[in-house]
Amino acid sequence: MHVAIIGAGPRGLVELQRLVEWQRQTKRFERLQVTVIDPYGVGGRVWQIDQPHALLMNTNPNNVTLFADHTDQITGPIVTGPDLYDWTQRDARDFIVEHAPAQSAALLAEIAEIRPNGFASRSLYGAYAAWFYAYVLKSLPDSVTVRLVQEEVRAVTPQDGQYVVATAGQTLLADKVVMSLGHTEDELSPEQHELARFAQEYGLHYVTPTHPQEYDFTAIQAHATVILRGLGLNFFDAVTLLTQGRGGRYFRGDDGLLQYQPSGREPQIVAGSRRGFPLRAKGVYTTAESDFVGQFVNMDWINSFTEPGSLSGKELLQRVQREIEYAYYQVLLPERYPDADAAALLANFAETGRSDHLIEVANVRPEDQFNFDEQLNPEKKYPYSDQRDVMLAYLTDDVRTAQRGTKEGPTAAALEVLRDIRNDIRAIVERRLLSGDDYYHYILSTFKRADGYLAVGPPDTRIEELRTLVQAGVVTILGPEMAVSFDMQAGRFKTWSKTYPQTQYFADCLVEARLPAINAETTTNPLIRSLFDQQLAHPQAIDVEGDAKKTGAVAIDPVRSQLRPGTVASQGIFFWGVPTEGENWFTTTSPHPDLPDTVIKGADRITAQIFGTVE
Repeated sequence: MHVAIIGAGPRGLVELQRLVEWQRQTKRFERLQVTVIDPYGVGGRVWQIDQPHALLMNTNPNNVTLFADHTDQITGPIVTGPDLYDWTQRDARDFIVEHAPAQSAALLAEIAEIRPNGFASRSLYGAYAAWFYAYVLKSLPDSVTVRLVQEEVRAVTPQDGQYVVATAGQTLLADKVVMSLGHTEDELSPEQHELARFAQEYGLHYVTPTHPQEYDFTAIQAHATVILRGLGLNFFDAVTLLTQGRGGRYFRGDDGLLQYQPSGREPQIVAGSRRGFPLRAKGVYTTAESDFVGQFVNMDWINSFTEPGSLSGKELLQRVQREIEYAYYQVLLPERYPDADAAALLANFAETGRSDHLIEVANVRPEDQFNFDEQLNPEKKYPYSDQRDVMLAYLTDDVRTAQRGTKEGPTAAALEVLRDIRNDIRAIVERRLLSGDDYYHYILSTFKRADGYLAVGPPDTRIEELRTLVQAGVVTILGPEMAVSFDMQAGRFKTWSKTYPQTQYFADCLVEARLPAINAETTTNPLIRSLFDQQLAHPQAIDVEGDAKKTGAVAIDPVRSQLRPGTVASQGIFFWGVPTEGENWFTTTSPHPDLPDTVIKGADRITAQIFGTVE
């Protein structure tokens, strides 16, 4: 049996270990050969050791692993191992010293100070991935061989019950193929084509959506103006590379506040987005494990729906909002209203689904009541956000909210619910419990926008750094409804806020500060395009009011990770990961310890099919 794994990021590495451990336990094949193929090597494109060390993960190191554990709902063998944090305390130093990566000194300094609920560098996770790969290879059964090919796969073609896997430099024949792909580039939109054409004509610098560790800012001069379109995770990475990456440093002043010492090489950064506010900071974890128990959204409730399309999207979002409110008042009442019978009021809330009784009986002041609309639309609380003092006030409040923690801060506890219920949402999506209309309108539109803003943000330290840069005048954030164009007379890009259009900014550099969109129809990835050309794969489309709406995903069976509509020729191909976002929910994640993890479960399901234990 020869299995080709395309992609050596976390999913591909987990799949490799699943194959090895299944073979060790079952001895199913006389010989099992595994070829792992990735042009970037172990860690894939995102988790390379040699990327800028200042770039951070946005997940705590004790919440990231590549090993299964007792909580995972899998049928294959469980072989436990250290999570990222435990690895730094046990094996990391020896591995880094032995392999001497280019950033050894920085990595060794990092592991000496790392906290379980802090935030590791992405290069450290890359080192963990490299160690994991070496760990798997060190204990291979005699019947298993593994090799790594650092080339890009350009096509997979069925041939007599097997698959020809073609890279730019070679071909190999595999019995099964597991495609574990990440974000891929897209064709430029009409607007992007125009911006690129203008940049070329006038000698400007235009950066299309890509991975932030690959940004090339060498052409940007000190004190030049740079426009960053987007206030998400790529924005924070770009700001880091243009400040710390150019020698700037942060330090604590005598008043305890963070201050910035510029290097003199920084550009002037002007940034914005449609909302006009950066993603919310991750709340600080104050305990190692989550003790979340859903009152309104939980598997008992989900399991009461058995037929596809039987769950109302409106009811789901109402329950999510109640869950968030419940978590908020669970922390707020004991802290600010100690005379109220919190247990009784929360029990009534859980029973009735109404928070108004709780608010009335506890006499919760208006400023203390949870306002979901205000959370989603911060401009309502912070109008005139184009003014520096207003943005500073917002950022200060966000830092304080995050640093109070998910156990002691009411708002941080409330927003943490969006991460706590991810597996519940995944189960609903996988089982197709929502109709096409409801899934498209309530989940892919309303809920996805809210979750993206409130629950996938940067570490609190990044917001604190941004506040310091805004105060220092290094970064200017536009108000809502950012607009970008170009001025042919000036020969420069220009940007402004449609909400506050009185001020315009001009620049020689424009950066699309975001990852490429997940769009199967516009991807330039040659492997995905090859699957489409051979009719082995198709874009996902869902029926919305009688119209076929594309989600951007490659169509798969989310349980079996098999391509849809499914043919005899594609039965040995397994496809999972980021390009299936839409068929699956929230695929941009690494495995988590101490809870049923979807990456571990997905890899085990694929392996079970390869080993012939699943029909």
